[in-house]
Amino acid sequence: MDFFEHQEVARKKSTILTVYFFLAILCIIAAIYGVATVILLGYFDDFGGFWHPGLLAWVAGMTLLVIFGGSLIKMHTLSKGGEAVAQMLGGRKVHPGTTDNLEKRLVNVVEEMAIASGIPIPSVYILDSEKAINAFAAGLGTHDAVVAVTTGTLEQLNRDELQGVVAHEFSHILNGDMRLNIRLMGLVYGILVIAFIGWQTLRLAARSGRRVSRNSKSGGGASIALFAIGISLTIIGYIGVFFGKLIKSAVSRQREFLADASAVQFTRNPAGIAGALKKIGMEANGSRVHNVHAEEAGHMFFGNALSKAWVGALSTHPPLTERIKRIDASFDGSFEKVAGEKAQTGKSRGKKLSVEGSRPLAGAAAMGGGAGLTALAGEALAPENVIERVGAPSFDHVARARQLIDAIPKRLKDAAREPFGARAVIYCLLLNEENEARTIQLNHINTHADPAARPEVGVLAPLVQDLAKEYCLPLADIALNALRELSPEQYGAFKEIVSSLCLADKQIALFEFALQRLVVQRLDPFFGLKSKPRLRYFAVDQLQVEVHLLLSAIAHQSDQDETLAQQAFATGMQMTGMDYDLSILPPEKADFARLNKALDNFEAASPAVHKTILAACAACIGVDKKVSIGEAELFRVVAEVLDSPMPPFLPGEFHKV
Repeated sequence: MDFFEHQEVARKKSTILTVYFFLAILCIIAAIYGVATVILLGYFDDFGGFWHPGLLAWVAGMTLLVIFGGSLIKMHTLSKGGEAVAQMLGGRKVHPGTTDNLEKRLVNVVEEMAIASGIPIPSVYILDSEKAINAFAAGLGTHDAVVAVTTGTLEQLNRDELQGVVAHEFSHILNGDMRLNIRLMGLVYGILVIAFIGWQTLRLAARSGRRVSRNSKSGGGASIALFAIGISLTIIGYIGVFFGKLIKSAVSRQREFLADASAVQFTRNPAGIAGALKKIGMEANGSRVHNVHAEEAGHMFFGNALSKAWVGALSTHPPLTERIKRIDASFDGSFEKVAGEKAQTGKSRGKKLSVEGSRPLAGAAAMGGGAGLTALAGEALAPENVIERVGAPSFDHVARARQLIDAIPKRLKDAAREPFGARAVIYCLLLNEENEARTIQLNHINTHADPAARPEVGVLAPLVQDLAKEYCLPLADIALNALRELSPEQYGAFKEIVSSLCLADKQIALFEFALQRLVVQRLDPFFGLKSKPRLRYFAVDQLQVEVHLLLSAIAHQSDQDETLAQQAFATGMQMTGMDYDLSILPPEKADFARLNKALDNFEAASPAVHKTILAACAACIGVDKKVSIGEAELFRVVAEVLDSPMPPFLPGEFHKV
């Protein structure tokens, strides 16, 4: 199953969720109508039988108002995405440049998994008050995703186990589970509101009863009625509780098995995630989360976050032993500690830890040229193979990501992980090699940039200039994560400077285009300047002009001669299935200004169209059985716009131009 099929499965899960939701509403309406009818029959002798359409309509209307009102209020609260969920659960945001060793290790693991997956680096949160081992990923999309772990996870797991847990959460990000999970929180909250109203009515009845008992010997009828209504609503509310758990169980259990399997695929280290699950079974706290909102978000967590009373048929998670046995067939169900399992667990925050890598990566060269990561030229670039990569990074991609991060000078990484330095890093990446244009750019930085960022440009520029091309976008990935900490005003000023630097020499180079588009693509939604467009294109033929332009631009990025460029373009067009006799556009007509507008339209296309466009791009690139740096950069931007997480190309797939 490829990424696009996973997205379709997630959409089908949304349908199941909706069916259960409306079934729960029907049961609640029927129950409230039944209780109301019994009460009215008791008070009014002439009320008649049980069938009263007017009463049913009134009950249905009020019930729908309460449930949908509760759901809408909750969804509005969660509309800020992953950070809203993390803060609701008591999370503390970790600064990317943290100096705490355990936090640095977590940030590094998240960074390498994000770069390996081809998505923006998620914000990292820690649930400081939670001592059990647990974690979750939350967000409406990759642009606002967060990865959160408990203090227990941070302190009790070694790096391999932590990486297994983080890889599990990245599977949820890549497979479209996050948006579904947040929608689930909103809907389930709506059907739980009836129980909440029942509890509040019971409290009101108790207070009213105490008042009546102090002031008179009679007149307690209103209190009794309130008590009857409260107990009835509370009992009816548990219909919502039941359906809420049924919905969570139906949506979540199999997704946990898939995420466990994906974590093994990403890390090629079953002992990592299996070790984390075993420690949950061994520890007294297990994976229990004590936050008052744990019930609402229980389906999001790595392990079962609720009390053991709910473990069973309606649990959001499969049994722990079953999860472990699917990863480690030799596990006998006993949670006895294995010799050496506690070595390097990092029980104390003061302990000296390796925050970068903890073990050699099998098949990887010693963080140098990547000789061990060579792919068969051409084979991995077949369009169908590229599509299989989307949303499914392999161990080699994780190894490559770690290699890329470790090869970047520490001074640059440290700067990229804090807002002022991150701005300076982006400015330096955009500096032109030609002296005249570079002088114009530096003057603009000195005139318009934040005073705190200007000195950093002078220090970092030589380091960036010496950086190999393949490390530039990974460095930008790290910087873009830190730039989320800017204020909206600072971000607006930063964007204007980026645009001016790109235009300093009156033309846009490929890397400038790629980096500027990534800035807009990743940060505009975060600052509320851009929202996901409504789908308007459901067939690739509707985007014929844009596809023509895109494939022409890609075909011109390699070192091919004109004949090979035309062949690459024709191969890509053939992959789209469009029956048009078109020739490649000349470079001056396949410029980046036009391409930028074309990419905006691609965003409004359906996932099926995205898949076709991505396959066409891969076919165009793969004609000469190799990938240039320019092709890789442009392809990455296209994949990002198409919301298709694309892992990095491996060293054996490149030839440098």
